[in-house]
Amino acid sequence: MRKRLIIYVSLLFLFFSFTPLKAQQWQALYDSSFAHLNRGEFKQAIATMEQALSVSKVKYTSDPKDTLYAVSLADFGYIHMQSGDYTKAEDYFKQALRVKEKSFGKNSNSYAVTVVDLANLYRDTGKYGPAEDLYKQALDIYKTVYGEKHYHYGVGLNNLALAYEQMGRYEQAISQYKKALPIYKQALGEKDVNYASVLNNTAMVYEATGYYELAEPLYTEVLAILKEVVGEKHEYYATTLSNIAVMYEYMGRYPQAEALNLQALAIKKETVGEQSSQYAISLNNLAFLYKSMKQYEKSEPLLKQALAITKATLGEKHPNYARSLNNLALLYNQLNKYEEAVPLQQQALAIYKEAVGEKHGDYASSLNNLAFSYKLMKRYDQAEPLFKQAIAINKEVLGERHPSYTRMIDNLAFMYVASRRLPEAETLIHQSITNSLRQIENYFPALSDREKEQFNNTVKNYFEKFNTFALMRYTQNPAILGDMYNNQLATKALLLNASSKVKQRILNSNDTSLIKTYRLWLSEKENLVKIYKLPKSEIDKQGIKLDSLEQHANSLEKELSRRSAVFAQNSEQVQLNWQAVQKTLKKKEAAIELIRFRTFNFSSVGEFSDTVYYAALLVSRKTKNHPQLILLKNGNELEGRRLNYYRNTMLQRQTDSVSYHYYWQEIAKALTGIRKVYFSPDGAYNQININTLLNPKTQRYLIEELDIQAVTNTKDLLATGQSNTTENKTASLFGSPDYTIAPDKREALAQQVKSSNIENTEPVLYTLNLERSDNLVVLPGTKMEIDNIHRITSGQQWKNDVFMEEQALEENIKALHGPKVLHIATHGYFEKDIDPASASARNPLLRSGLMLAGAAYTLKNPSMNAMEEQTVEDGILTAYEAMNLDLDRTDLVVLSACDTGLGEVKNSEGVYGLQRAFKIAGAKSLIMSLWKVNDQTTQELMTGFYESWMQSENPHVAFRQAQLQLKQQHSHPYYWGAFVITGK
Repeated sequence: MRKRLIIYVSLLFLFFSFTPLKAQQWQALYDSSFAHLNRGEFKQAIATMEQALSVSKVKYTSDPKDTLYAVSLADFGYIHMQSGDYTKAEDYFKQALRVKEKSFGKNSNSYAVTVVDLANLYRDTGKYGPAEDLYKQALDIYKTVYGEKHYHYGVGLNNLALAYEQMGRYEQAISQYKKALPIYKQALGEKDVNYASVLNNTAMVYEATGYYELAEPLYTEVLAILKEVVGEKHEYYATTLSNIAVMYEYMGRYPQAEALNLQALAIKKETVGEQSSQYAISLNNLAFLYKSMKQYEKSEPLLKQALAITKATLGEKHPNYARSLNNLALLYNQLNKYEEAVPLQQQALAIYKEAVGEKHGDYASSLNNLAFSYKLMKRYDQAEPLFKQAIAINKEVLGERHPSYTRMIDNLAFMYVASRRLPEAETLIHQSITNSLRQIENYFPALSDREKEQFNNTVKNYFEKFNTFALMRYTQNPAILGDMYNNQLATKALLLNASSKVKQRILNSNDTSLIKTYRLWLSEKENLVKIYKLPKSEIDKQGIKLDSLEQHANSLEKELSRRSAVFAQNSEQVQLNWQAVQKTLKKKEAAIELIRFRTFNFSSVGEFSDTVYYAALLVSRKTKNHPQLILLKNGNELEGRRLNYYRNTMLQRQTDSVSYHYYWQEIAKALTGIRKVYFSPDGAYNQININTLLNPKTQRYLIEELDIQAVTNTKDLLATGQSNTTENKTASLFGSPDYTIAPDKREALAQQVKSSNIENTEPVLYTLNLERSDNLVVLPGTKMEIDNIHRITSGQQWKNDVFMEEQALEENIKALHGPKVLHIATHGYFEKDIDPASASARNPLLRSGLMLAGAAYTLKNPSMNAMEEQTVEDGILTAYEAMNLDLDRTDLVVLSACDTGLGEVKNSEGVYGLQRAFKIAGAKSLIMSLWKVNDQTTQELMTGFYESWMQSENPHVAFRQAQLQLKQQHSHPYYWGAFVITGK
């Protein structure tokens, strides 16, 4: 439970129509009622306000223009809302609105305040549609009465933003906060608590969306303002400390989070006392931190103390008390104290039933929690009806498309697995997978790259859990292996394939009609995202024809697909399956999808274990009914000491007769009669070149026994895009850069780049852990390499642009427009050990790159950083920058440098580094290195590759031939196996 700084609008009413005696009596009752409320004495607060209401009603009966009755009604609604009686609260708010309309009119500040009160009630009870309408109504009133520059209009924007945040519509929340902030600043100045409050709320949205680097400086600014305005011993200061602590907890910075939580708790103790609901919130925050740190012995007493305080201040009928009960019960489940958890959850359920009714999301969640405890206790007969009741409520209230519905059917499926009712579990698990795929299809197009990654993190666990279930189920239902393969086709490299590069290409196409259609489609998809988050009752109430909206959005998408080949490629509507992949295979060919996953414990509280499996799913022309499974249960070993052993033997040029056994032997047994394999790696297999594995029995390397073509996803075999074979015989060749060239000379050379019209819209941040220019020695082999490639390709009537020495500029690379081949021979880098607080830690694409002309000068002059306004590039092309290159018509990118295939490996998404960046930029295939390479042998390998390619016109075949040829001169794979080729 988190506390934020919320703005309360106080109104000054003139009571000139009341007799002094009656006014004094009303004021005394009114003040007494709120004093009881602040102490959590709800019964007394209600009774006293009821007396105040009676006093004011007497006067209102004789004088309808009197103001106090309207005020009493609204505040009576507020007190009922705070006590958890939402039905009465709604009734009194509506009465207040009717009275205020008569007394003040709809276009009044007083009327707007109660509109906001009712909106808050609807928001807190999950009625988001009516809540949004009311917030907008209040905003329109403020605009009419005060104008868009007035403080009250800023308050309306802040209220609407808070609603959007709670509804999960973060982009809209940020937009409203950005509008509100300058209004607050102009009206109140920067040294004001209310201005700090809006900053705090903005920071919380950035935090919720994972933009910690944007949230943290805002929090720091809030602390500075509060320290100056109210001091460090104020409740608001403590609240901000708590907010920062929660963010640090999410980031895994536990020591800092603990220190801030303890500081906030001490301030709350001094300012509001230990018997305050605010103190209980701080206790809960600290308890949850200890739970995350698995320090359960510290967490439990804090949760109990918070529960006791909540009971004393708010009473046992308040929803907050129910939440505190559930918090403690969750900890008990974690500690296997199920018998202690159940009574708490039963009590919480009864509170929710009375407070919000049975047709409410909180009641459904409480049912689900209780059912889950029964499941853990193996009391399945009691758990099942509760799960089903919770699911039914969620289906009615939120609809089947809502993420909460998916979570609940998943929980019931867990119970069926734990009770060995696997067929029933399978039905539900398939439903949750279908829902997850639908959510991906519906949500992804309107999200930013960061939002896509966050959303993917919320749904990918369903697919990873499915893999464990499939292993339990496939002996009775082997067809589930096909589902396992199909899931991988749909989700592997999902973020890569759904990159925002699609948007950039369309918007940069100069096709005004296409851009207009795209923007219309995006608007409709964004509207659909809003609708999907509405409760089903609101969709029905508003008469929204969801199917029609989806069909229209899909028709626009199909139009875009027809008119933009790249868009069609990244927005496939057809469900791909293993049978479609099989149809592309020739005789003696096979496709292998490798799946790396953590095992899941269905019988526990529902946690992934630390055990890693690799499942190789094999399809060939002979496959019938389902793919073949080869299960490797030694995943932890493959990612640990076996990977280290492999890399060490390569770098030390030793014979490795062991790695084949661990990485390939079991897979090889299933490849009898197969000569070519399309292999989609995952996890540790992205960090090795399987062609370099030595078969200890035959004493032959895998490259000699099998033709293996690496692909990002085996669905790439279904790609219909045409290669640029004859019409685009162009190559851009970069090599032997002059690393020491100064900026002034680079600037003069950069002016000669005629088509350099690419602008960076964001600063590029990186920190390089290099020995400055000492590491950037001249590579004589790269000049020979580029000269040889130019000679070979020119002989086949290719048109080449050669950029060497001072011409090997970053500007020249960024000015390219889709050459058939881009070849870069230079130094590369990958930063493995980085400062966790650096920009590189937040974005792995900043941790790898290529050194071009002037790079050594940049490294020697750290004051020249990308935050300063520069008229010339710095000579270091990061993967982050490479991602935005125009390589849509590029068949092949060759990164002839060290470590260009390295990066941060992410499960099911491959390597976040240069290879990912160039794929997003549009390159169909890439050649890259997995370790530091030898300059001379690299030049020989590349020369041999181009000679073979000009004859075969198949880069994969040519590259394999070049490696086999180089192996004859240099037998150890350190020389010929550093580079790998991947792509279509």
